[in-house]
Amino acid sequence: MFRSLLFNIAKRIVTDPRVQEKASSTFEQDVKPVLKNVAERAKSNIKFAAGEIKETARQSSPLDEPGNFLHKVRERLFDHEEEQRDEPSEDHTK
Repeated sequence: MFRSLLFNIAKRIVTDPRVQEKASSTFEQDVKPVLKNVAERAKSNIKFAAGEIKETARQSSPLDEPGNFLHKVRERLFDHEEEQRDEPSEDHTK
């Protein structure tokens, strides 16, 4: 009975046009800009990693020396990540 009552209350809330408008407004103003920023940063990180992998592939063949290639890729990506942590970062949430 309690479960049925909660379900009916939730159903009424979800179908309320005022709640739908508020949810839409909140998504457009608060959630969407953050998601856009995260997507841009992810795209930038992927582009950087792809460049590092391509450069490493020029230096060490992934087909002939897969272990060495993987080691160098890890070294380049994670060493660069540690260098960035040591530097003061900018606020990218604006």
